[in-house]
Amino acid sequence: MANSLVEHHKNHLHQVDVLGTFYDIISLSKALPAFTNLKSVTISTFDGSFELPPPLGVAEATTRAFWAVIKALNNCAYQIESFSVDSVSKLSIPSSKLAQIHEVFEGLTHLSIRIYGQLSYNFQGGILARTRQLQTLRLGSDGRASCEWQDILRDRIGPGFLYWPHLKVLEMDGGVSVRVTIQQKGLVKFLTAHRNTLTDLSIKRFILRDIYTTGQTMSSEWCFVIERLKTFPVLRKLVLRELGEFVVADRDCKWTEEEQLLEWENLVTKKQG
Repeated sequence: MANSLVEHHKNHLHQVDVLGTFYDIISLSKALPAFTNLKSVTISTFDGSFELPPPLGVAEATTRAFWAVIKALNNCAYQIESFSVDSVSKLSIPSSKLAQIHEVFEGLTHLSIRIYGQLSYNFQGGILARTRQLQTLRLGSDGRASCEWQDILRDRIGPGFLYWPHLKVLEMDGGVSVRVTIQQKGLVKFLTAHRNTLTDLSIKRFILRDIYTTGQTMSSEWCFVIERLKTFPVLRKLVLRELGEFVVADRDCKWTEEEQLLEWENLVTKKQG
């Protein structure tokens, strides 16, 4: 069937969606190699609600689909450019399976992934760090992954680790259910490493704070981040949503008004214009 479809539409075929309720590795491994012009793969929950945390059962289903598609793409002679998965649960990747994902991910220019539950260290160091060709990165969580975001944005991690030399579009979403804390110093250093390439930036659902080596928590301010963004030479679009700041004196979070976020968005984009 796949060969017949390709033969009939080969003059115009650039992308094919393979839809189904079950992901059979054997069937996918036989079908996908026939789609020689396939450039983009999306694993979707089919409900159109990327903003909402899916039920655990859905996340587990898309995780199974993730592995089925990875194994099928390992049998394909072509290289896809875009990979998107609405939700994967507890993505702990055995070292023995890293090579399978590298084969698919290393040539990607667009990656969109939301983690439901806990990330593993080798996802950051073994997967994200190897996607050096990325131009677009959309990375989200369900709000339970504070430690993982801290690792990504930690001050000690510089351009030699999580750095994409061609990155133009970056979307970071801490999650709907519980806002994730990130360190001001680490965030600024991470973003500044990409200042010469970023054109579109989205930061949603985070609480800003700084934790020093002594364990003392210090107050942080988003306005400091905004001042740095104003110096980014090619940044043309900024989206800020549901951002807070940890206030040491009150030992609580102060949420930034929506009007202030919109003002910062306009300030940065006008500055670039």
